[in-house]
Amino acid sequence: MTANVDAGKNLINVVRGASLVVVGCYGLALAYRAGLLEHVLPKATYSTLVEKVEALKARTEPPSGSAQFVVARRHLLKTYMYTAAGFALAGAGIALFFKYPHFPIAPTIVATGVPAIALQVFPRKWIVPQGRTALFGLACLSCGYTLGPMNWIAFDSMVTIGTVIGCTIAGFSLPLFLTRGVVSYFFASQLLSCTLAISTVGISANKTIDMNLVLLAQFVGNVSLGYLHTVPTIKKCINWTGPLDALEEEELDEVLEALQICGNVSYGCWYAFRVICSVLLSRITRGDVSGASQAERSRLRTLARTTFGIDRWSSVLASVFFLVIYVRVVSHFQQRGDTTTKKFDHLRALFRKLSPMTALA
Repeated sequence: MTANVDAGKNLINVVRGASLVVVGCYGLALAYRAGLLEHVLPKATYSTLVEKVEALKARTEPPSGSAQFVVARRHLLKTYMYTAAGFALAGAGIALFFKYPHFPIAPTIVATGVPAIALQVFPRKWIVPQGRTALFGLACLSCGYTLGPMNWIAFDSMVTIGTVIGCTIAGFSLPLFLTRGVVSYFFASQLLSCTLAISTVGISANKTIDMNLVLLAQFVGNVSLGYLHTVPTIKKCINWTGPLDALEEEELDEVLEALQICGNVSYGCWYAFRVICSVLLSRITRGDVSGASQAERSRLRTLARTTFGIDRWSSVLASVFFLVIYVRVVSHFQQRGDTTTKKFDHLRALFRKLSPMTALA
């Protein structure tokens, strides 16, 4: 048994090492693309490298539609840069909640919903570009603060999920600088995002991690982003027969698409959090988790039954119902003054017992 465990750990170390090598190769390719190697390598070596690269490019010329793919590549890069900025602003909002947890949560919900609805409803020509960017940033920042309690309670899970999301965005963005064809971009993005996830999660966690679960989480992220956004966008651009200027101005909207990506990811995390909290409610009502009186269990039992009943009818309506409960609980904790952080820490301990990310330990 010990020999099998040691062999498994050695295999994990080999996979991590191979992932770091792949990431390093991508880094060297980006350095070449940016012209940094010209200042580092000897002139003769760099000239030979340029000749080899040009010969490889001549043999791998992509098929027709390269002009449309250039437009798609430029649009995807803008979209994923906006998406990365949106997640960064959401992270800043979470940090604001950690620093100032007593600010009322309801105004931040309004500050999240109103800008997001405005971007969805009003045509892009009705709002100046700077205004649309400001609305996008406000929605992401406010959403981060709104979901701050969720990230506090499910901190361990959210760190891992955030790392996988970052690897997905980086994996789909960096190959845009290196590839010239659709197929090469698709495979390069899949490879880079997976190797980034393995190396980054493995190093940051500083412990043995089940690589199957890491790769599964990364695969879900890749398929979701690729199938729902990347591939349809590329197909729309490749099949476009009109002027390319009209394609960029009328059919593509990087701000709105980035908002939709951030919103879908946030809803996915929210849905998972709601399901786990519902299971936690059931365990408390059965007495599986200590810390609740008989009267509290009676109220929680009624709440759990109501939540499960609504969920059978409509998942979206159940999320709205859970949002009301979420606001009431957070507001109740915020009124406790100095004990607010202790309440959230207690819920984190309860959540950790049911968190699916404990399987990664």
